[in-house]
Amino acid sequence: GDIHREAGFGISPVSYPFAVAGFISLQQPPGAIFNTFGIGSTLAYALWPERKIFVDGRLPVYGNDFLADYNRLLIENEFFDREAKRRRFGLAVVGHLNPSPAALREHLSPAADWTLAFFDVSAALFLPAGDPRAAELARRSLDEALRLPPASPRVAFATGRFLLPPGRRADSLRFLETLGRDFPSAVSVQAKLAQALAETGRWEEARRALVRAVADWDVGPDLALSLADSYFANRDFQEAAAWYGRVGPDH
Repeated sequence: GDIHREAGFGISPVSYPFAVAGFISLQQPPGAIFNTFGIGSTLAYALWPERKIFVDGRLPVYGNDFLADYNRLLIENEFFDREAKRRRFGLAVVGHLNPSPAALREHLSPAADWTLAFFDVSAALFLPAGDPRAAELARRSLDEALRLPPASPRVAFATGRFLLPPGRRADSLRFLETLGRDFPSAVSVQAKLAQALAETGRWEEARRALVRAVADWDVGPDLALSLADSYFANRDFQEAAAWYGRVGPDH
């Protein structure tokens, strides 16, 4: 089943980070906002004029020099840390549906200088670890987000996918395993569940999830490689060799 399409009206929480914007409005963390461009328009709409955003989707208005620095912020950890101090970023809001900010999100998640204080299904909010409220805000908001049942399968998937790279694998698995049982034919669910299981060393279960994912689907090289690795880890070298053969010379 396709969990990524839902009938209905209104604003999709998967596409627009209004929950994060509401958290900022309520808690009013001090300092300048850094945000990734994909969520900038929503933040501007929700927070203006009280708060100014860093960037939004109108990229041509910012100029080449700014955009070059923005791209460096996403991929160069030391540059981000230096600029965060220079620009006095008091909060960093990073979208997690688009893959381009993935490296920055993974840098901030375990960073000694930042604390994950809140997330919704499209964005994560980090506060400086030195902020005396950050730890308490993080504890309360994360406990609430993980305790509440997801509003829909799409929300559950986005939550499980987000929690995996920051190292909250047990929480990620709680969402993904439930989805895996409810939607055994959803390729994206089974593939992400397989990744989460593999990262916790549950190789045989990961292999079964991958088998479910590819049962009626044309296997691409990345998924074939994951399946081959799972067979190899279980010392099923014959099956591993067969799947490695389907990966292709460019991988």
